[in-house]
Amino acid sequence: MIVIDALDECGGLRHDAFGEEDFQSLLHTLKRWIQVDHLKRFKLVITSRPEDHINQTFPKSISIHIVIPSGSDVKLGDSASEDICAFLKSCLENMGMNGALIKKALDYLVPRAAGIFIWAMTVANFLKLDPEGRFAILEKGNGKGLKGLHSLYSTIVKASFDVLEKEEIEAVASVMGAMIFSKQPLDDNALIMLPQVKIPDSDVNRLGLIVTSSFSMTFI
Repeated sequence: MIVIDALDECGGLRHDAFGEEDFQSLLHTLKRWIQVDHLKRFKLVITSRPEDHINQTFPKSISIHIVIPSGSDVKLGDSASEDICAFLKSCLENMGMNGALIKKALDYLVPRAAGIFIWAMTVANFLKLDPEGRFAILEKGNGKGLKGLHSLYSTIVKASFDVLEKEEIEAVASVMGAMIFSKQPLDDNALIMLPQVKIPDSDVNRLGLIVTSSFSMTFI
């Protein structure tokens, strides 16, 4: 079995000019692959958004389509929601959150994840430092699905800025400028090269967590 995940994202951001030719070549190769007899002994599994050009390359006449619901199509009890519930429950238990609050948190968070695992993973990373306090922050938000993902990022950034000192704000401005100029996320090794950023070698402080967990995902 060979798995190609997120075929629609191959070829750059929304198939930019530099990746479009490679993307079309990949589609052509995959279509030929599933039509060659001696390659049919391999099972090819492709995940993708149902974009028109991909559906046209792999029509139902030569492939089996399985729809995995996401966003508003996800219902409680679906496999995606059950997986996210199990993931968040394990994370919250490892964080030491109170048992009664865990149930409340799951009842609130799982529907808002709407089957989108990156939403759940982002929430789990955000809750690590202060599970109960930061869950209270998330409770003030609303929405689910893709709208909820954007709202979640906004909530995390706002919560992070509320606790920043003047020096940290200057460091964040330096990091933001560098990221905009480089057009890519920056790791810790790059951060410590910036003049306003001071991160102890033996410690990943609040600024490091804010930049790597909140800002970099905004620019991915």
